[in-house]
Amino acid sequence: MIHQKIIDLKIYISEKYYLYARARKLIKSLISTTISLAEKHLPPEILKRIISYSDKISAFITTILTNSHVKVFFKKTELFIFHFKNAAVYAAKKSLTAIRKIYSFKAGKVFLNLFLFYFLISVSSAIMLPNRLFNNPYSKIIMSSENHLLGAKIAEDGQWRFNNKKRLPIKFKTAILNFEDKRFYFHPGIDPAAVWRSFRLNVKHQRIVSGGSTISMQVIRISRKNQNRTISEKLLEMFLTLGLELKYSKKDILELYAENAPFGGNIVGLSTASWRYFNRDPEDLSWSESALLAVLPNSPALIHPGRNRDALKKKRDSLLLRLKEKKYISETDYTLAVSEPLPLKPAELERSAPHLLDTLISKNSRETVFETTINFTAQNRIMELVGKHHAILGAKKINNVAAIIIDNETGNVIAYAGNSPDSDVESAQKTELFSAKGQDVDIIQKPRSTGSILKPILYAAMLKDGETTPLSLIADIPSHFQGYIPENFDRSFSGAVPARDALTRSINVPAVRMLKEYGIYRFYNLLKNLEMSSLFRPADDYGLTLILGGAEGTLFDIAAMYSYIAQSAAGRVAKSISILKNGKQHSVNTGNLTEGPAYLTMEALLEVIRPGEENYWQAYKTSQQIAWKTGTSLGQRDAWAVGCTVKYTVGVW
Repeated sequence: MIHQKIIDLKIYISEKYYLYARARKLIKSLISTTISLAEKHLPPEILKRIISYSDKISAFITTILTNSHVKVFFKKTELFIFHFKNAAVYAAKKSLTAIRKIYSFKAGKVFLNLFLFYFLISVSSAIMLPNRLFNNPYSKIIMSSENHLLGAKIAEDGQWRFNNKKRLPIKFKTAILNFEDKRFYFHPGIDPAAVWRSFRLNVKHQRIVSGGSTISMQVIRISRKNQNRTISEKLLEMFLTLGLELKYSKKDILELYAENAPFGGNIVGLSTASWRYFNRDPEDLSWSESALLAVLPNSPALIHPGRNRDALKKKRDSLLLRLKEKKYISETDYTLAVSEPLPLKPAELERSAPHLLDTLISKNSRETVFETTINFTAQNRIMELVGKHHAILGAKKINNVAAIIIDNETGNVIAYAGNSPDSDVESAQKTELFSAKGQDVDIIQKPRSTGSILKPILYAAMLKDGETTPLSLIADIPSHFQGYIPENFDRSFSGAVPARDALTRSINVPAVRMLKEYGIYRFYNLLKNLEMSSLFRPADDYGLTLILGGAEGTLFDIAAMYSYIAQSAAGRVAKSISILKNGKQHSVNTGNLTEGPAYLTMEALLEVIRPGEENYWQAYKTSQQIAWKTGTSLGQRDAWAVGCTVKYTVGVW
C-alpha cells in the first residue's frame, strides 16, 4: 500500500507539478499510513527512529507549501522519498533483530516453531492439490439477452451442472456464511471452535451428529467425491484444506463451493438449483429462496416431495430468523420470507431454443454457456406461432417449419425457431418420432433450394448500375437460352412488363432475362459479398438457374441478405448478423445495394399481394407496411417468405 502511494506520488509529480493540494493529500496520507503500520507492528525503539524521520518529512511539507518553484518541488520530493526509504530499511532491519530476540524466549520459540510448522504443512498440502480441483463436465446452457435461460443439455455424467460465470449473489453469500461457516473469513480453513463444538456434540449423543466442517473443508470433501466419513478421511481433509486456503482466495473457495455443492438429486451448483427450483437467475432470488438453497446442501434429500418437508422449512425459517436477528433483513422481510412456500419439486427446464443450442454446441463444443442476442419474449412468441401453424400444416404431411427474426437496427437475431416444436409428441415416442420427421434438424442452417427468393437482390443491383429502372420494360415471352427454357409459375406470358411489376408479381422469364443481362459471374460475386455461404460450386455450374432456385441457401443467409437491403434502405451501413451477445460484428460489403436502389426495392416489395384478408391492408391507415417476398422451389418442396419493416426482418421456411 505504501509502495503504491509512492508510485502515485511520483507519477503525479511528473505530470502535474502545479496541483499542490493533491500532492499534499498524498503525502499526508502516506505519512499517516506509515505511522499507523509502525504503531501496530514495530517495537517502541524502532518507532522512535521512524518518528524522527517523519519530523523531517513534516519539514519538507512545510517547504513545499511555501515554495511554488517546480524544480524545488521536485527536488524536495526526491528528498522525501530518500528519507522514507531510509526509514523503511531501518525498520526492516530492526524488525529482524526483534524477531531474533523473541525467538530467544521459550514462548516465542514455541510460537515461531508452530507458525513454521503450519506454513510447511500448508505448502506441502498445496503442492499435493491438483492444478484444477474439479474436472467435472458441465451442462450446456443457452441464455437470452435478458439473461433468462432458454434451454440446457445435461452434462456427460448425467448431472445438471451449470458453469456459473458470475459473481456470487450477496443474498446467498450472506445466507450460506451465516448457516455453514460464520467465521469463514477469520480461520485458515479449519475452525478450532467448530471442531471442539462438534467433538462435544458427538460425545454427548454417542454418534456423529456434527462434522465441524468449514466451507473450505466441504470443498475438499466434494472434490474427493464425498468419501466415507472416517477419522483418517477427516484428518486428510483437514490437511488438504490448509493447502486449499494457501492456494485459493476466500472468494474463490466460496465460489467453488457454490458451483459444486449438491442441491438434491442430480442438481449440482447454485446456478442450476436456482433455475431448477425457481426458474430464475441466482441474482434474482428472494431472501427466502436464498436461505432455502443455503440450507439444502446440508440435507439435499429433504427437497424431494413428501419427504421431511417440515424439517426443510424449519431449517430455512431458522436461518431467516438468524438473519433478522443480525439485522441483515428487516422484520417485514422476515415475515414475508417465512410465508413463502417451498418448491414442490424441480421444474422442467426451458426448451425455448433447442435447435439453436444444438447448432451452437456443434460449432463450439468446448463452450458451456452461450449468451445470445435472443429476446426471451419474442422467442417464446415465435415458438408458439410456429407450433400453432405446424399443428395445421401437419395434417397436410408438412412436418417442418422454421422462422427467424432479425433486428435491423442492431443486426442481432432476436428470435430463432429452428424447426417445429416437439410439444405435441408424447414423451415415450418423442425421440424416435421427432427424428423420423426431421424435427430435430435445425432447418435455419440447412441449405435449401432458393426458388425465386433472390430476385429482389438482382433487381436492386441492376437499379444501382443503371441497367434498369422500375419502369423499364422486360420481355415476358417464351424464351430459349442455350437449352434452358424458363417457365412462369402460371405457365402464361404477359408480353412487355415493367421491371417493378415483374418483381412484384415474381415472374420468372423477365428475371432470367435480367440475370443474363447483368451477368451470372457478377451476381454470383454479389451473393458471395453478401455472405451467402452455401454457394460451393463455380458460377458456371449454376448458370441462369441461379435466379430460380438452381442454388441452395440457408434461411439464416437469406434473412440476413434481406436485412442488409432493409438496413441500406434506411440509410445505415449494413451490419453483419450476430446471434451471440459478445459476437464480433463487421460492416458488410453490400456492393451495389446502396440506399437509393435498396429503398426502391423495398418500395416495390410493399406491393406484393398478401394472402387472405391481409390483401386489404392498404384500406387501413394503421396497417403495418411490410416489404415481403415469397419463393417456391421445384416440386414445391420448399416455401419461403421474407418480410421487412424498418425495424425488423422476418424469415420463414
